[in-house]
Amino acid sequence: MLHATDPGAAFFGFFRHLVTDASGKIAIGEALREAGGDGGGDAARASDGMRRAVGALLRQAQRAGAVRDDVELPEVYALLVATSRASAHTRLAEEVRDRMLAIVFDGLAPGGAGQDSHWS
Repeated sequence: MLHATDPGAAFFGFFRHLVTDASGKIAIGEALREAGGDGGGDAARASDGMRRAVGALLRQAQRAGAVRDDVELPEVYALLVATSRASAHTRLAEEVRDRMLAIVFDGLAPGGAGQDSHWS
């Protein structure tokens, strides 16, 4: 994905994939924690790797003009975690999840509703 010809499609596609696949991943993580998981070893390294991958895709999408340049990884990662948890824990219908992602993606797009917003 890091060498995709369309960095915007790679970023948004990866984001969508993570949210769509979240319920299984969250269930595995919770089961490992409840069973006394590794307390930060492999799980922490995997989380750090995921954060780096999202960051790299974000930077490439921003350079390509597909993602607004005033957002940074902490905000994007928070959105990713929040939408993943919402999708997994509320068992969103596919069409609801897709509309939720469309709203988030519209906000991340250049000229998105949040740029120069009076809400901040």
